[in-house]
Amino acid sequence: MIKDIMNKESITCRDKFGKEHQIPKERLSFRIGVAGILQNETSVFLIKHPRTEKWELPGGEIEKGETLEDGLKREFLEETGIQVVNPQ
Repeated sequence: MIKDIMNKESITCRDKFGKEHQIPKERLSFRIGVAGILQNETSVFLIKHPRTEKWELPGGEIEKGETLEDGLKREFLEETGIQVVNPQ
């Protein structure tokens, strides 16, 4: 997929409000994100996105200098109020 993107002059991106923007490929940057799965024998924990109202896994972007594990713990706490102790 990244190879296909880089063959184009620009791509269409949506900001966090859903507005579309044409971005020249020279200005593209990528962000690393995490998402967590909390499950038991019969259920998977999902959150409802406040803007899109779609169900999704809790998660978000990793902050600069943050490990994936620490980012997952922080995002889970921010979005759910649940403190993750030992992610696996």
